[in-house]
Amino acid sequence: QFVDKRDVDNLFITGAFSLIHVLLGTSIEAVLAEMNLPEAITDALLHGEGMYKPFLDLAIACERLDPTTLQEQIAQLQLRPSTVSQAQVAAVSFADNLQF
Repeated sequence: QFVDKRDVDNLFITGAFSLIHVLLGTSIEAVLAEMNLPEAITDALLHGEGMYKPFLDLAIACERLDPTTLQEQIAQLQLRPSTVSQAQVAAVSFADNLQF
């Protein structure tokens, strides 16, 4: 596995919270001030640094459909494009099945 199992949930939260401020109509700083999140998550979201930043950058490149940046992020993380593609399909399927 590419990351420790304990990091999987934190990476999910990092990605999910990357746009929460847009949904709530406030700043990311205001949202995160109300939460007690691990430092690695706040480092990525607030400062664009830390161990989760490359994964957040990959998620953003996937969302923006930016092939050049996507290829760069895949290479930086030493992933296979097919692995990223499969993860994207799984993420879309997961989101599609959410019940609100």
